Amino acid sequence: MESALLPIAVAVLTLAVSAMQRVIGFGFGLVMAPFMVLLLPPHEGVMLVNFLSTIAPALIWWQLRSYVEWKKLLWLMW
Repeated sequence: MESALLPIAVAVLTLAVSAMQRVIGFGFGLVMAPFMVLLLPPHEGVMLVNFLSTIAPALIWWQLRSYVEWKKLLWLMW
């Protein structure tokens, strides 16, 4: 694949898999990893999927932080 099309393909794939994950609740990494390994070398593809898999929960947590029960969270973390 041409180098100019690779970032576009990764972005489109990320958006499509994110939307599918939100609709059906299926794991982001489980769906995204096989396609990323086809687009990128295996190590880089898996590392990118792992990185993107940490971004989405962080953004969702930021939106829902007012609903967090902090005392219970601290107890569970301990």
